[in-house]
Amino acid sequence: MLPGAAHASETAKFRVHFSPNTLGGNATILVDFSIATSNGQIPSPLTDVNLRLPPGVSLGSSTLGLATCTEGQLKAGGLAGCSPNALMGLGNATVEVPFGPIIVAESVAVNIFMGQAINGHTSLLFYADAKTPVSAQLVFPGELLEGTSGNFAAELNTVIPLTPSVPGASYAAVVRMHSSVGPEHLLYTRQSHGRTVYFRPVGIAIPRKCPVGGFRFDAVLTFQDGSTITASTSVPCPPRARKRRRAGK
Repeated sequence: MLPGAAHASETAKFRVHFSPNTLGGNATILVDFSIATSNGQIPSPLTDVNLRLPPGVSLGSSTLGLATCTEGQLKAGGLAGCSPNALMGLGNATVEVPFGPIIVAESVAVNIFMGQAINGHTSLLFYADAKTPVSAQLVFPGELLEGTSGNFAAELNTVIPLTPSVPGASYAAVVRMHSSVGPEHLLYTRQSHGRTVYFRPVGIAIPRKCPVGGFRFDAVLTFQDGSTITASTSVPCPPRARKRRRAGK
């Protein structure tokens, strides 16, 4: 994990790993980041996350998101408003909510769905459900775009809505987030001979060759105060399988 270079007081730590970490296979991608400030105060609210993906790491061959969901369905029916076959991943976040001089940490459950295409690009919908001390359900989109740098093949850009806490107080600030996109903990359904069959979708493709230094990811985090952090991390190359010696040698 490498700390990002901040333009203000925010700092970030960022980590990605594959499960399983097997070249040429299909995996769940797990992403973790945490945000702090150099003076120990609550950070500025997060407004945008741009996750940059290395070449070859692709949704192209996966079967994630066999169905799609819409913002209207989530707002009207919550999780039950979408098909289980639209669910692509799970996560959770910790936000800090200011109540006068007291800072309260709140846990938020996150579900990630396949959304309808935006201008021909794959889109994801994030459904965040907070219960206490502030009850709020938020839906916000992420759009998968072509990479703007030769080091990255694609970028998942997600705009984070500002979340009010109590009247007259500051917005809630994300300080930690964990998310996974892939088949871990997912079950899809299909009909076969009049019966419902459960199965796991195929995960995200991992290249057959690992670049020197591993698979690099960048996360560009933007905050309400206008500051930006770029944090980098790499998924290490998996160890090579040892060849078995033949008998007698």
